[in-house]
Amino acid sequence: MMLRVLSLIAIALLVSCGQHGGGKVTLLIDWQPEPTYIGLYYAAEQGYFAERGVDIQFENSWGSVQATKAVSVGKYKIATSSGGATILSRNYTDNVVSLLELYPEIPSALYSFQNTPLAKPSDIYGKKVGIYPGSVNTHEFDAFVKANGLDRKKFEVVPISGADIPLLKAGNIDMALNYTEMSANLASTDESLNVNELHLRDFGVRSVGLNLITSSGFLSEGAGVVRGVVEAVKNGYREGCSNRRQAVAAFLKSNASVPKNHAMSGWNKVCDELYSPSIDREASWSRTIKMYSRLGLLKTEVDTADVIR
Repeated sequence: MMLRVLSLIAIALLVSCGQHGGGKVTLLIDWQPEPTYIGLYYAAEQGYFAERGVDIQFENSWGSVQATKAVSVGKYKIATSSGGATILSRNYTDNVVSLLELYPEIPSALYSFQNTPLAKPSDIYGKKVGIYPGSVNTHEFDAFVKANGLDRKKFEVVPISGADIPLLKAGNIDMALNYTEMSANLASTDESLNVNELHLRDFGVRSVGLNLITSSGFLSEGAGVVRGVVEAVKNGYREGCSNRRQAVAAFLKSNASVPKNHAMSGWNKVCDELYSPSIDREASWSRTIKMYSRLGLLKTEVDTADVIR
């Protein structure tokens, strides 16, 4: 609790000493248009950024690892990221910090179709598991295997690229690892597929999920802008979950190719995932750090105070 109070005081001091809003900011979204990010679009449409003096623009990326590296080198000032990518950035920089957790837990889930049962960890035995190489999901899957004492000789990991649903339909893989509000949700909008899901967090994988990051340098130089963005994003998700149809409509104006039923049901899942003020930030990040440390992926010691602001 003391760390949390000190972090809040630090931000308050930075804001009081820095500029109060103002400026054009490109927020890098760590993936392509998905229900995950509807709160951002709702915040923009409702003027939550503008009323804080921030001229916001969005750009899409191809994964949280890429987005985090872009922030670390100063190419972008603010981005969304996964908790895993935020922590692993400490291996090559001390410049990335987390401003806001939107998901206290990862939404990662293995999913399959009706002919492939998936209710317990050992159900992956004898199966081909599709995973995107280079993504943080690979490490989450490693943690899942380790936490559940699974024998790697009894299943096959298949590196995949592109859309995973066609690969499942074609039988190239038996199950895929993705986010519950993304591919698994899109597949579930087709009732004929009868989707099965196994959430990694229910089987020992405890890590912060979606969070908002910036660089230490920009936090100092543009404290007012940072504060404005954080407040706007908070409002966008909170109010967007109170006005779900309006939030989805705002998202679809810029992303008309996304099926409306996928956007709506995915946003419902997002609202179920959102961070609660009652959740201990330090404890959430501490679990994340320990998980990646146990996997042998951290090259340096990391403390929660190094990561959160």
